[in-house]
Formats: sequence, structure tokens, C-alpha cells
Amino acid sequence: MTLPDWQDRQPDFANLFNPAFLALVVHACCTGYEEKTTSGMPFTLAFVAVPVAVTPSIQRRLPSRTTTRLSKWLADNPHLKSDAVASASVLVPFIREALALGLQESALALEGQKLIPGQLRVSARDEACAANEVHIRSARFIGKWLAGVGPEADVFLQFGLRP
Repeated sequence: MTLPDWQDRQPDFANLFNPAFLALVVHACCTGYEEKTTSGMPFTLAFVAVPVAVTPSIQRRLPSRTTTRLSKWLADNPHLKSDAVASASVLVPFIREALALGLQESALALEGQKLIPGQLRVSARDEACAANEVHIRSARFIGKWLAGVGPEADVFLQFGLRP
């Protein structure tokens, strides 16, 4: 799926899924992942982490600790697994666009197959309203959480997704 030109996008979609904001979400995921592992986040995990971070129904039900087993959380919340799958499939082109912008602007870097958080030109806090701050905090948490799950293939398998 290719995205329409910016001026042809529906305003609600364009505002919520704009590439700069989603690049900031990916940056936060990578930051959280790196805090737990001291290595970059596998590139493909952005396609799981971002939908989880920006989907309100999932975001509200995230566990309070990164020690919660993903498999148990998904088993306890099967409806959230289907929400994640639906969001992931819709958001793929938006995440690609965000990754391209993040890499172009050096907010993200790629080392092999790993995403590394780069330097942000502006403070995420300065640019984010209160609602977006929730997404950024969730994204950082999700990065830490996924870092403890194991190989990226396990994350995809548990969500019922293919990389």
C-alpha cells in the first residue's frame, strides 16, 4: 500500500500518523529497548511496538512492569492481541514513512539490522501535547518490555504476526 500525497490525506489520519510523530514513537521504543539490553532494537520490532504504543485500547491495558510475561498478558487480554494485529497491518506504510524520516533526519540510526536512537533536534517534551506524551511514555515502556521477551521472532509469534 502506498500512501497518498500529504495534501490528499484525511486530516485526522495525517495528524495522528504523521511521520515525525511516529518517528518520535520509534525513537522512544529504541531508547527503552537500549536501556534494557545496551544494544539496538531489531528493525522489525518497530512494526509491533508502534501499533501497541499508539492504539488506545492496548495502551490503557499495558502492564505496570516490564517483568510481566508477554505471553501471559496476551492470554489474559485476547481482544488486545486482535487489536494489535489489526493496527499493525494498517500502520505498516505509516511506520515505513516514519522510519525513512527518522533515518534521514538522524533521529534514528541503523547498525546492521538494529535501530539505534539518534539525536533529536527538539525536545520530545517541547513538541508533544499531553496526549502525545502518553504515547511516548508507552513507547519507551514497550521498548523495555520487548527487550526482555527474547528473539524478535518470539515477539511476532506471540502476537500472531509475520515479520
